[in-house]
Formats: sequence, C-alpha cells, structure tokens
Amino acid sequence: MAAGNHGIRIVEVQHGVINDLHPGYGETFNKGRNLRECPDEYWVWDQESKKTLGKWCKDNIKVEIKGNMWLDRFIRRSPLDDVVRSALTHLPKLDPTKGTILVTSQSNLGFYLGAHSRCFIIGFFIEEYGADMWLC
Repeated sequence: MAAGNHGIRIVEVQHGVINDLHPGYGETFNKGRNLRECPDEYWVWDQESKKTLGKWCKDNIKVEIKGNMWLDRFIRRSPLDDVVRSALTHLPKLDPTKGTILVTSQSNLGFYLGAHSRCFIIGFFIEEYGADMWLC
C-alpha cells in the first residue's frame, strides 16, 4: 500500500498455482477484500489463472497473460545462460527404452519446472527424453 500511496505501480508476477482453492487468489477467500492491498497488475501464466483472478479483481486491477517467464528461459535456452546450463546438468539419466513417469515438486527438478507448470513443459521433456515420458 505504501508504494501505491506514492504513485508507484505494483505488478505481481505469477510464481506458483493460481486457482480457486488458493487462499491468496481464490474468489471465496477474496470476496470483500480491500483491493487497495492488491497490486495494480497481475502477470499470469495462462487463461485459467486469469479467469480465477477475474472472478474478484475489479476493473482497476489489470490481469495480463505473460506466460511462465522462468520456464520459457529453459525452453528457449541460450548457451550464454549459466543458470540454465548449470541446472540442466543435473537432469537425471533416464532409460530411453522404458516409459518414465516424472513427478516433481518445488525441489530438485521442481526448482525450474515449478510445481504447477502446465502442458507446455511436456514438449520440453519429449524433446529431451523421447515420447515415452509422462509428467505429473
């Protein structure tokens, strides 16, 4: 609120799941919320996240789909990006002759995949490991 009181625009960049069950973002938890406590804008990953926020965010709070910028960094990786290159050296060695189910949370692989990443990550793993990969 202090930043807003001084005319400084506040943007919250999505960093995890946004759905109706999340106390920070679900409509049930935010009915009657003082919207002065909210950012001026939310930058979200996808239409579902935007839809969830749209249930209670008023016209003066902008919600824009920007995609998952952190994940995009890995998909469109640059050879000059030391963080991505280092993280990718820690990928597990999988047997390409067997199907694999990868379950991730926000640890180990999850630090760059994210616990709530959507289907676009599947393409990344199919490219890396082959079509027998399932991501949960």
